[in-house]
Amino acid sequence: MHDYECEPAKARNATKTRPTRDGIYDISPDIQRHWLEHYLSPRQAPGGVPWRQSDWREAVYASAMRKNKVPGDIHGWMLTGGSIAFDTQGWIIDGANRLRAALQAGVTFQNRVTVGNPPEAFTVTDCNWGRNHAQIFTMAGYTSAAMCSAMCLSEAQYKSGWSKARTTSQDLLAWADRRQAAVEGAVAWGRKHATVVKGWFPPSMLAWARWHIDQHADWSEEFLVPFSTGENLPSGDPRLAMRRQLEAQVRAKLSKGSAAKPFDKIEKQAMLVLTHNKWVNGEEAKTIQLPKRINPSTGPAKATGYKKTKPREKRSARPKDSWPKFNFGT
Repeated sequence: MHDYECEPAKARNATKTRPTRDGIYDISPDIQRHWLEHYLSPRQAPGGVPWRQSDWREAVYASAMRKNKVPGDIHGWMLTGGSIAFDTQGWIIDGANRLRAALQAGVTFQNRVTVGNPPEAFTVTDCNWGRNHAQIFTMAGYTSAAMCSAMCLSEAQYKSGWSKARTTSQDLLAWADRRQAAVEGAVAWGRKHATVVKGWFPPSMLAWARWHIDQHADWSEEFLVPFSTGENLPSGDPRLAMRRQLEAQVRAKLSKGSAAKPFDKIEKQAMLVLTHNKWVNGEEAKTIQLPKRINPSTGPAKATGYKKTKPREKRSARPKDSWPKFNFGT
């Protein structure tokens, strides 16, 4: 054993001015309110949309902070390495939920405060590994964060010509923040109808289709609900053709030895667009024909410690001009 001893750090009383050095602070409700009103960072989005709160996280924090007032309660709030982080411009980029929770609980709490953090620290972990889209949307206070981020990613891919170019979480979040109510409403609708379509489409893709159609026309319900339920679809209806193709894919997937390849996410998006366009134009269809891929290629066989695997066919590049866009008529 070693004889190292360290005195616990002493807490300072926080003031309404921005902290200028790292430390442990006692933060009263008045200071909590002032910091939230004046120093909470506007995210890097046009119009400066303020951060939304994460209700469930705040409720857990507030409960712990209230228990901390009871001597000896081991489930109360505890001082750890978690901090309220100010960036180099003096904005709070982390710790807003605990400030709101303390204000909700009506207690003075003790917390570490760090200053001078780089503004981009919000989007990465300590190892400088980028957080995924769902994590960023969760930290931003979205409910159904994974589905909201996936829907926004679908729109980004659609706008970029169905390419798989990398889209940053900040870009997706900025786009979502400008239309928060519409995005969360579409995701709630997609979640409700996803079970009806037997898993053919994820809720985020149904949400994306509904949101995109609603921006230009008022027939998203008329188009998507009959497809989802399959009721009263006449022969030749393109929605019925798409349902049959997807059902065939499911059957092929379940049958052993089938060589049929399942549709990937972008192909399913393209099918939704093509089906919508045929429906708008009043066209009949027995199948929904996707644009052909170009330059098919196969990769080299991989060597393992036991055997060589079969060459795997690579997904080839998609020509931007040949992939469909929504048609909303005249």
